[in-house]
Amino acid sequence: MKKLYLFILLFGCLGVTSVRGQGLSVELTGLEDSWYVSNAFVTSVPGVSSLSFVSVNLLSADYLGDEEVRLLSMSNVAWEVAKSFKPAIGLIYATGGSPRAMIGVQTAYERKKFSASFSPSYSPGQEADFKILAGFQILAELKREFSFITRLRTLSTVALDEHKFSSMRFRIGLKRNRYELGLADDFSLIGNICEAINHIGIYFQYKLL
Repeated sequence: MKKLYLFILLFGCLGVTSVRGQGLSVELTGLEDSWYVSNAFVTSVPGVSSLSFVSVNLLSADYLGDEEVRLLSMSNVAWEVAKSFKPAIGLIYATGGSPRAMIGVQTAYERKKFSASFSPSYSPGQEADFKILAGFQILAELKREFSFITRLRTLSTVALDEHKFSSMRFRIGLKRNRYELGLADDFSLIGNICEAINHIGIYFQYKLL
């Protein structure tokens, strides 16, 4: 399960890599058998506007308490070559494990109420693997105070040992100012036999930009 939660953590990066300047978001998600709290922080490096620092953390546990609370962290530094293209290097840490290096690129496209991102990366080492993250978000204004939000984030990865993983995180709900509340659906295919796992719940997000 450590790999599964690690991939869930990586999704948090998609929500912040396209932010320019400073940003902070916190999401609380309750699924059928587990809960997790994730936060993401991004800021421009002081004195070097073309560099940005991203930190993502996730705390998760099962409701029954059969497993210990898990903590996962990821941080990277990205260099802005163009407005929507940033090579990045960073580290991934999982509870009970050791930090792993990561290198990749972050791309993003934004136009009015629509945004999309695509971020391939490579993690070297004995458990080397390739990851491709992608996502899009649509905001539709209902009233001046409320917006209807639809967000889909996907991840696919193939390790050198042929372990395959694919996951989708779907969020649909209402957004008012800095707050979001709605339905959460996490769907995953794991392993060479593509075992399917689907969990439904609710989520609450606070985003400060």
